Amino acid sequence: MINQIEKIIEKLKKAPYSRRAQAITWQPWKDLDLDHPPCLQRCWFRVIEGKLVMHVHMRSNDAFKAAFMNMYAFTELQRYVAEQIKVEPGYYMHVADSYHVYERDWKWFNKFIEQIKNGESKKRWITTQEYLKKLELSNIG
Repeated sequence: MINQIEKIIEKLKKAPYSRRAQAITWQPWKDLDLDHPPCLQRCWFRVIEGKLVMHVHMRSNDAFKAAFMNMYAFTELQRYVAEQIKVEPGYYMHVADSYHVYERDWKWFNKFIEQIKNGESKKRWITTQEYLKKLELSNIG
């Protein structure tokens, strides 16, 4: 087993400008014959102008049910690596070769689009600060 993230951190500590700090998931000896090979293909890191840049390349990405959570997790990984090498996170690039909504989710996707159009979705979203304030108030009682 190889901890690719730890190797990336080591590499970037020695040479932040390296273009070789990447982690991969593809295993051609196995994945070429699978019905469901990994969606994530690789993560690439480099320090540019003092900030850690991260590019993620996805083979396939569910735009409705997974993309937001994927991007959140990857930017948290970027933040972690940046902390380890003592730089600020820079930009994040997300590339998906197949960015899609599954047919089984069209009903919910269309409902979501309607909620955005009519402003209904804004009633359900709160900022992190608003959430923390509500959480704080609920812990007081």
